[in-house]
Amino acid sequence: MISKIWAGMVLVLISLGPSVREQTAPPNSQQGVRYLVLDEKKIPSVRQKLTEAAGNGFHIVAVAPKMKDGFTSGLTIILQRNKEGAAAREYTLLDDQSIGLTGRVDEAAAKGFRVVTHGGFEHQRHDYGRDFSGSLIPAIIEQMIYGHDPYHASTIDHRKYDVRTMYMLMERSDSRSAAPCEYFLIAPGETAFLEGMRQGKNRIVAAEGSLWVIESCAIGFGIDTVTPEPVTIRSLPLSEKLEKDQNQLNAAAADGFHVSYAAGRHLTLEKGSSSGTLCEYQIVSNKSASSLQKLLNSTGQFRLISGSLRVKLNFWGTEKLSAVLERVSGSTTAYRYKILRSSISRDMQSDLNDAANEGYTVRDLVRDDMGITAILEATR
Repeated sequence: MISKIWAGMVLVLISLGPSVREQTAPPNSQQGVRYLVLDEKKIPSVRQKLTEAAGNGFHIVAVAPKMKDGFTSGLTIILQRNKEGAAAREYTLLDDQSIGLTGRVDEAAAKGFRVVTHGGFEHQRHDYGRDFSGSLIPAIIEQMIYGHDPYHASTIDHRKYDVRTMYMLMERSDSRSAAPCEYFLIAPGETAFLEGMRQGKNRIVAAEGSLWVIESCAIGFGIDTVTPEPVTIRSLPLSEKLEKDQNQLNAAAADGFHVSYAAGRHLTLEKGSSSGTLCEYQIVSNKSASSLQKLLNSTGQFRLISGSLRVKLNFWGTEKLSAVLERVSGSTTAYRYKILRSSISRDMQSDLNDAANEGYTVRDLVRDDMGITAILEATR
């Protein structure tokens, strides 16, 4: 029994080493590239690599936590080179290990930082050191004293050595500005607080697993320069039942709502008192990458809503993609799309830069157990 425990622990420790497929393309590996891809399993290492990338003139355009059982087991980030003359961005990755996450986030917001879209998530790791000393060593003592392991091998709950940490990734584009924003953590699906807010710019900025974050910013900062008006906000979680979801979204659109933010299957809808623009929506579900790309390139003025892409793996490991498309009344702009998928970040980075030479930009990003999926967009 003890030999099996030892063998299992050794195998687990070996598995913690970096995988070739999870290596991150280093910021300085290529000169003159437009996009960089960071694909990190160890969340704390993101801090240093983001600092290096920002120092080399890049900024975040897409973030995709790798979700497993409601927790983040890794993080994929796509960065784009800044326009010539643009100010460098600053990044901070905050956790809840000191004064609490909300307090730290609001302190950073007072200094001009804002939460990056999809930048709030909860990470779970296993403390193998404590597990080793708390379970394996007592089992060895039991073996030495009694010649058997009556307790630890059969009843020890290794989950108690799991460590959960909440993170918030924030960005500051101009150190002289102070964004008048506040952040609130809510339980999944409990959006009554959000829906009761009327003034300012309010949205669900992250809805990953058990960590949902509301951002509330005063109108008049940055791009939010419109005159304040009463806004009705509604949350619409998609149920994965296509007909039901499509009917609910159609009803909301007919009532004057439009999708203001998407985090996977969690949509935030808004309706302004003076808004006369109507939107039409189409939900696409369980498509292969090639089928979805073909559909996207045949839908005229429909545009993929950023953040709405979802990837589900079937029994055979084949990916099925779902997303939400929007067409704004009166718009004549048509889009073309390209879908990229790779299990290796270096290959994804190379493909992104090749597509950028054809005029494509990053529209959406998802990371799953088998690889990275990016949807690129260009106008026709």
